[in-house]
Amino acid sequence: MVGQDTEDAYRREVDRLNEVVRNLQEGRHTLESANLNLRAELERMRAIADENLRKANVASRDLNAFRDKVRTKAIEVAKEEGWCTEGLNQALRDLGLDPYAQKWRISLTVDVEADDEYDAKSLVEGMLDGASDVINYDIDHSVDEVD
Repeated sequence: MVGQDTEDAYRREVDRLNEVVRNLQEGRHTLESANLNLRAELERMRAIADENLRKANVASRDLNAFRDKVRTKAIEVAKEEGWCTEGLNQALRDLGLDPYAQKWRISLTVDVEADDEYDAKSLVEGMLDGASDVINYDIDHSVDEVD
């Protein structure tokens, strides 16, 4: 009977271990299935995120184009109606738009005393460099006369 008890205990232990192995295999299959489902869901969410980003970029581009149109139209109306620049810029700021800065083209004649054309050009550039934070300039020069 002792031998039978030992054999029965051994069989029960083998059955229990076989059950554990079956459970582990089922668990592994469940995890593999869940992993595949999670990967598919991740890909779906990535596709949604990519589409939302594309839509946001289009909306941002459209909004910027609209803002440019509003600004341009406000400037046109201000000029037609004779608004002062300060009033126009206040209206643009109220709308969250960049202020208007008038651009002027000014031709300038400068008389300088120098030994040669290079020195004369350098003197003029030196005078304009001090104002380079306010004006952009490109020296297109010609020497009209030399005394």
